[in-house]
Amino acid sequence: MNQDQLRDLLLELCGPHRDFRVVFSGKTSRKVDGLYKSESREIILHNRNAETYERLIYTAIHELAHHIQFSEPPVPLTTRTHNTRFWSIFHSLLNRAEALGLYSSSFDRQQEFIDLTRRIRHSFLAENGRLMKELGRLLQEARALCDKYHASYEDYLDRVLRLPRSGARAIEMSHVLNLDPRIGFENMRTVSRIPEEEKRGRAQTALLEGSSPEMVKMRFLAPETPADPLEAMHRERTRLQKMVLSLEKRIRELDRRISEHGERT
Repeated sequence: MNQDQLRDLLLELCGPHRDFRVVFSGKTSRKVDGLYKSESREIILHNRNAETYERLIYTAIHELAHHIQFSEPPVPLTTRTHNTRFWSIFHSLLNRAEALGLYSSSFDRQQEFIDLTRRIRHSFLAENGRLMKELGRLLQEARALCDKYHASYEDYLDRVLRLPRSGARAIEMSHVLNLDPRIGFENMRTVSRIPEEEKRGRAQTALLEGSSPEMVKMRFLAPETPADPLEAMHRERTRLQKMVLSLEKRIRELDRRISEHGERT
């Protein structure tokens, strides 16, 4: 597969309106398999790193996710580009590539992976979710006892159970909201933050049907992105202005404290 063929494959995956180039470096790299240059919209692949066709496609899709991340608002403001939005884009692209037959992973082809995945999901993730949900029921009992004896529930968590309050709250909510333990406790914690019951149900279904946690967070918890690109840009501009004002205020405060410190010394 050459550069043009790989670009055509990526365009089939993400749509023909995307504007980017694919460049094979012809080199190996110990640091990365590929990188994306947002200024020139180039997906650069160290193709000699790729031991298999699947690995090359995987890296190309990873860099394509960065291209989408940088070409659609909100554009990242820091060098921390591997955020929730990126992983949601990347995982969505991988799922679509698998559905179209453009990519396949060893996870679904190798029996060793299939057997191990089944054991982890059923014997550990689902079981942990069930135990945490039962613990949530017991914490509700503890809360009722604290009310009965006019004791502090928070003190009971802090000094008796030595359980962080935020964690205890998530555990309780897994029971109160009757969440599905098959999604595992960490996903139960995420789903418990969704206020609408109907959306919580859809989020759990999405997880059970193959969506990643990042995809669920972006779909059900992230602020809605306006359909109108111009409105999205205006919102991003407002967000940037607020950030600049906040930074300027912080700089002024630091300047004042530095000046005061200098006068004292």
